Amino acid sequence: MDAPEDTDVIRVSASWRIIATMNVFDKNLLFEMSYALMRRFALIEVGTPPEGGYRQLLQGNGEIIQRLLGLRDFADLGPAVYLEAAKYAARRARDGITESRLVYEVFYA
Repeated sequence: MDAPEDTDVIRVSASWRIIATMNVFDKNLLFEMSYALMRRFALIEVGTPPEGGYRQLLQGNGEIIQRLLGLRDFADLGPAVYLEAAKYAARRARDGITESRLVYEVFYA
């Protein structure tokens, strides 16, 4: 097939691949777009790490957030949720609020 006029042709080998990530919500949008687009992707689900992995990520300033790891029993929350919560907690801790208030705010945020 010839390339359209006024375009630069870029050739890639047959072994060229692209790797991208998406969350569950993006995946649902992909399915809504079209089957033709969806079938061009190999979807590989990467699960969340075991609890030990979360505890490792939350060492230091995030240790107070480890109290909320039990929420994973109700929803499969990924590490990003806890890492963002740890950032928030570190910032709010500088305001001198109590630990119980801090856990309360993080939970409801």
